[in-house]
Amino acid sequence: LLGQHMVAFVWGHLAGHGGGRPALLAYWGGSLAAGLAALPWLEGKLPRIIVRKGFHILAALLFWPGQALQPETMRLAYAASFALLVTLEVVRVSRLGAVSGLLQRVVEPLLDERDEGTLVLTHVYLLVGCAAPSLLCSRWPEGASVLPHAGVLILGVGDTAASVCGTYGGRHRWVSGEAKGKTVEGTAAGWACSTAAALGLMG
Repeated sequence: LLGQHMVAFVWGHLAGHGGGRPALLAYWGGSLAAGLAALPWLEGKLPRIIVRKGFHILAALLFWPGQALQPETMRLAYAASFALLVTLEVVRVSRLGAVSGLLQRVVEPLLDERDEGTLVLTHVYLLVGCAAPSLLCSRWPEGASVLPHAGVLILGVGDTAASVCGTYGGRHRWVSGEAKGKTVEGTAAGWACSTAAALGLMG
């Protein structure tokens, strides 16, 4: 389909367009390393739900600049990341010696009631949710500046704000009597933050 070897295609894509793409790769690598290094420190100081939202913040930091500056490279990265995450999950559940054990130890502290079952797919859902608007909008007019960022706006900004504000400041639940559940304050914060971010993109 590509007319050349996949490795040659990827290398040619990343090496082109001046220094923008290598600089973006360097930024992604530094942000990812810093985010993963902070994870063990956060686990002991914040509620698990807030630590999980740290991945949403990391996704926003990784995907937003990529989509804004190098959308084609961002879509290529989405595809590669999806393949990598699925492969790692298959290795984890296959119990292939030390590698599977290492992956299980990394994932286990972050699991909650939404990860029941053999497969842990919440991280894949996050990636797909951020990637889908970018992929669907790939042939839309360039003036539609907010639409490709919709996944990051909703999941990286809105969902994170809703969770943080709901956890620490939520008093009124949408379904009364629930010990856990969405709060009015969290929903309002998520809507306000995602709307503000969208307006910032449009401005």
